[in-house]
Amino acid sequence: GPADGPHHDDHRPPPWLRRAAAFEQWVALGLTAVALPVLAFVSALDGQAWTSIVRCEVTDGARTERDRLIELSRKGNGVVGWNLDAREISNGQGCTGEESLYVREPWWRS
Repeated sequence: GPADGPHHDDHRPPPWLRRAAAFEQWVALGLTAVALPVLAFVSALDGQAWTSIVRCEVTDGARTERDRLIELSRKGNGVVGWNLDAREISNGQGCTGEESLYVREPWWRS
């Protein structure tokens, strides 16, 4: 019938639109494979590291204090982390989030 005529290809996008889509895919691939890893590497070098800092109850012998921990892992209902106040690994209970950006010394100063 008339539907099978020379206009059967009307549903395909025009060539310029196909080229734009291909270009967009290459840009996305470039960002994923190159730009984002480079940005992550640079941020690791300049001393900024995204991590969770939590305030927890830390029991040391007979005394319990509320210290700030850099969260390393979760264990049960608590947190295992680097204690910023005591400068040692501690187990914390009843933790509340404090901040999410911890700025450490750049690699060339550490």
